[in-house]
Amino acid sequence: MDVEDRDSIDTVKLKKELTNAIGEAKGYIHNAYREFCIQQPDLIVAVQEGHIQGNRTILKEMSGRLETIFEDYMRSISSGSISQKDAKKSVQFRDQGNKNYQAKHFYSALDCYTKAICQGPIGSETLALALANRSAVMFHLKEFQHCIQDLDLAIASDYPKKTLFKLYERKIKCLTQLGNLNLAQTTLNQFSKALDFAVLEPSKKQKMFSELEKTISKIKAKPQEDSTFKSLADELPKLNSRNDKFPSFAKCLSVEYNAKRGRHVVANRDIKAGEMVMVELPTVVVVRDEFKSLFCSNCLRKSYGSIPSPLNSVEVFCSHFCLEQGLNSFHRCESKILEHIQHSGLGKAEWRLAIRAVTQKPLEYFRKNQDKFQNHSSRFGMNEGDQYGADEYQALFHLVVNRQAWNLSTDLFKAFVACFYTRCLHLGGYFDDEENDDNGVNGGWTGTLSDDQLFITEFMVHIMEASTMNSHEISHVTAPTNVPWFHGQPRRVGPVLNIYGSLLNHSCDPNIFWINRGKAIISFASKDIKMDDEVTNCYITESLKIPMEQRQIQLKNFYNFTCGCVACDERWPPMAQFPTALADLKAKQLKIPVEDVNRMKAQLAKINQLGVKINLEQKKENYKDCLALCIEFLQLLDHTIKRPHQFFEMTTRTMFMSLWTLRGSKSRIDQT
Repeated sequence: MDVEDRDSIDTVKLKKELTNAIGEAKGYIHNAYREFCIQQPDLIVAVQEGHIQGNRTILKEMSGRLETIFEDYMRSISSGSISQKDAKKSVQFRDQGNKNYQAKHFYSALDCYTKAICQGPIGSETLALALANRSAVMFHLKEFQHCIQDLDLAIASDYPKKTLFKLYERKIKCLTQLGNLNLAQTTLNQFSKALDFAVLEPSKKQKMFSELEKTISKIKAKPQEDSTFKSLADELPKLNSRNDKFPSFAKCLSVEYNAKRGRHVVANRDIKAGEMVMVELPTVVVVRDEFKSLFCSNCLRKSYGSIPSPLNSVEVFCSHFCLEQGLNSFHRCESKILEHIQHSGLGKAEWRLAIRAVTQKPLEYFRKNQDKFQNHSSRFGMNEGDQYGADEYQALFHLVVNRQAWNLSTDLFKAFVACFYTRCLHLGGYFDDEENDDNGVNGGWTGTLSDDQLFITEFMVHIMEASTMNSHEISHVTAPTNVPWFHGQPRRVGPVLNIYGSLLNHSCDPNIFWINRGKAIISFASKDIKMDDEVTNCYITESLKIPMEQRQIQLKNFYNFTCGCVACDERWPPMAQFPTALADLKAKQLKIPVEDVNRMKAQLAKINQLGVKINLEQKKENYKDCLALCIEFLQLLDHTIKRPHQFFEMTTRTMFMSLWTLRGSKSRIDQT
């Protein structure tokens, strides 16, 4: 192809087009992309005019022009603050935690102490002090097992010997509460030895020892709870029966395919409201930057006794099990490049799933399986006899992607970001058999992608496309200590790619909802579903609050389809305009003939009585009974009136929060 001479291209016009397409620069990556496009206008024109097509061809052409584009940035933060522990920052976080503790803001103190622990150099006195301070909060909150864990870690670190006895004293008090007589007696001996280093009068030492000895003598030994660690998978509820081909689905769900709906899920029997229909552990997950020190990087659980990463100063793990899993997959490589990615200013958390999808697997996996990631099929998993999730990465590759006409702000920018990610992976040592001198900043990097790098970059572009269409947010509910869980607020902790939930099509009035436990997704029927009905999820948060026309625009722009659900087909108004009382109903919304007055009065009386019961159980925070009443209430409504009505939405919301309180991820925060 004969490309235009650079001087003949209107760079002023190109700059304007770039600004319109990607907006004003928001950080390094946007500035770098803008500069790259202006420096390479012939490439832009060639792609825009269709002379260069396809991700692989674009990446080959682009990579040859990227020899130095990222190098100044890489060099500027090659040894940044995120990857290194900082004792001074640890002290600052600990001091803030102390202030919160003194003000009785115990949950805020926990978060500050955890950040102090993340910053504390391994084995240092600074780390030991942060752990000891967090253990004091744990003791106050009666989290005795977590308190003991922190005390043991503090003792194993360089905790000052002259006050070491205080940690053993606190541990004995925890063991007393737990009724662990044997371990309390062992700890008393350790306490006695630690007193040798205490700067106390002998009489004071003897008095403390005698008091603890007396306390232990009064312990009523209790059967000790099974302290065996439970992984996230261990603590998830089990489906009563599973679909053999799609094992994260209950047996009542089937997956079908047609040209209009693509792969979609249908009920193969009647399903009752509240019935559990899916339990899934997503294939790829990342924690949002602002929550990295609060939620496990491996499973997204929040633990009061989280363990700091040994490789960087911001990430935590809920257990040694999750830490080991992280170290054996993504964590070693990503810790070396965490700062480069965080400071790039990209802002698209779901695109980070692409780099995690790579770092979770060794390069050798992709080398051996390249042929499985070549030809995308929207029918993947529909062949007789195949188990859909037997190879999760194949299923991941075949998720639906939206490839429309080429767009300057998406396609080429996506390719550019993927090249940046590959440069980061090179720096992190992912391509381990390539030369990587000078900490990877220059060594082995020519800009032109090797065969391995080209394949990985193309794979990441594809996962970025899949993430745009299929990623979901994992949430965690928090509520102040003086507020019922029902009024808790969900916080978006991080995006995930899940190969089963992504098979569900959209409806603005869906018939399932899901809750999260850690990164896991647990789905329930939100209403009665009839046999052969499609099972649907909602792609837009609180979609029924949005006018139908706006919903349609969002869905078309983002997912490239026009919604034909009942709410759109019947042109329901926004939820604020739904009828709010039974008296507001029109005759056409009634399922009981208007002339059957006595029957209608009886049904309305039942609805009112049941509504009162739900409110009472909700106030008593009796969520199990509240859930059962909500299911009964929905069935009563379905036999009496047609949607839409506020009663349906309020009841679904109550059912959702009851299930979340009973089974979902939640934690307390301080009173506001």
